[in-house]
Amino acid sequence: PGFRVEGEVISASEPAPVQITDSQGNLRPFWNYGELRFELAGTDCTLELFTFTLDEAEIKRGGFMLMFTDETSGRETYPAGRYIYVDAPESEGKSSGTIPVDFNKAFSPPCNYSPAFTCPFPGKRNRLPLAIRAGQKWYRDDATKEGKK
Repeated sequence: PGFRVEGEVISASEPAPVQITDSQGNLRPFWNYGELRFELAGTDCTLELFTFTLDEAEIKRGGFMLMFTDETSGRETYPAGRYIYVDAPESEGKSSGTIPVDFNKAFSPPCNYSPAFTCPFPGKRNRLPLAIRAGQKWYRDDATKEGKK
């Protein structure tokens, strides 16, 4: 329960198109919709909110993508980060307001399991200054554990 928080969505006055580097070194298009602000374990945190579209109806249906790293990254969880999909607020008009965020639902991107998948990586602004010991841990096959990959 300690990893479930209420986050405040602060939408940007002008959402910006961004290019996020993926696991193959390519740039992938997203929209930086704004920020999600919350408190976790007594620490004020902010994560950038990303979306694939600026269509408000689509955002209401599909929500936002959170990509983050934390103090467990590379030790207990996938080094490149984890993801959570969150719902958009129920408010009318532009998507702002509060939303629940459950870090127990954090998952490793598909590129953790196979190099056949490409995954966008969180930027520096999405590094949390605490350990999120919830959600999916790091999958490593035998070759990875032995340092062969």
